[in-house]
Amino acid sequence: MVGLGPASIEVMRFAVVAFPLAIVASCAPSSSREDLGSTKEPLAVSSLKPLTQVYVANAGALDVETEYLPQVVCCENGAAPKAALEAQAVMARTYMYFSNGEDGKGTQAKPFLGTQADQAYHCSTSISQACRDAVSATKDQISAYKNAKGTLIANVSFFIDGPRPACLAKKACTCAKPDEAVVMSPADHPAACECFTFSSNGLANPAYVTYNWSHSGTSVKGSTLGDPANESNRGCASQNIQACLAYAGWSYFDQLKMFYGQDLVLIHPDGTLVEEATPQPEGGAKPVTNDGDGGSTFLPPSGDAGDGDSGGCATSAHRRGSFADLFLVVLGLALLRRRR
Repeated sequence: MVGLGPASIEVMRFAVVAFPLAIVASCAPSSSREDLGSTKEPLAVSSLKPLTQVYVANAGALDVETEYLPQVVCCENGAAPKAALEAQAVMARTYMYFSNGEDGKGTQAKPFLGTQADQAYHCSTSISQACRDAVSATKDQISAYKNAKGTLIANVSFFIDGPRPACLAKKACTCAKPDEAVVMSPADHPAACECFTFSSNGLANPAYVTYNWSHSGTSVKGSTLGDPANESNRGCASQNIQACLAYAGWSYFDQLKMFYGQDLVLIHPDGTLVEEATPQPEGGAKPVTNDGDGGSTFLPPSGDAGDGDSGGCATSAHRRGSFADLFLVVLGLALLRRRR
């Protein structure tokens, strides 16, 4: 999907105005993604259709919430701490819906490949209870935002492994969640935040990652994995930094806002906001007003650190070097020229 986790480097071309758009990556392996389609317009949430099952090549029809997504989460980033797994579940589900709505993928006629060509489903990592729990905790949640015209726009949800915070090695990181106006980036951030002290850059190009914590609306920066001018391109998350933030106590929703913007909302595929349906533990969830919808967006309680494996990197059967990624991009451009 647009999604890669620290567990797999994925390369995807998100063609907007016939422009190959993306390279998604994760911790060590890499994978390539096929075109999501060509469009001059962003994808409106109103065009999405609720999905209860999707088709995956060599696997057939799979239940979205109990079969497909738990396996994708484990393939993409299965060793991450709890809240980072929840963020991965939302990103994977968001990509699934975007890819289905944009290009009809996941149908019997056009199944997901389940490989490095889209979200990893076929891998050597078995579904863990932690992955099942992450999908269940975020059931039916995808990310979107309202543009200047008031249209609810679907997020592509790009993500890669990104730079690796040094504190992941000890599975304990410090980074207090700042006010939403505070800039959070490698170049400018509170000094006490360990999530920007990197031990390495990983295999994914750190330049693809966007830091949109202090941004909303048109100030949100899209990733160069795709066309930054396309409104569905709300940036690219770093799974390694998400793991760091999870160890530091950030909720999965705040992890998503770090990379996709403060105006991000969690919605159901039918466009309704994710509401606070049941009383939450004290100090946990809180509703915030969402202008124009008369409801409240559910902000999940802070996630706990969980029991991640080595620094939030999951194992994957699909591993390729960055040179292979470059080759795939060049090959894609060549094929694009041939089609013309």
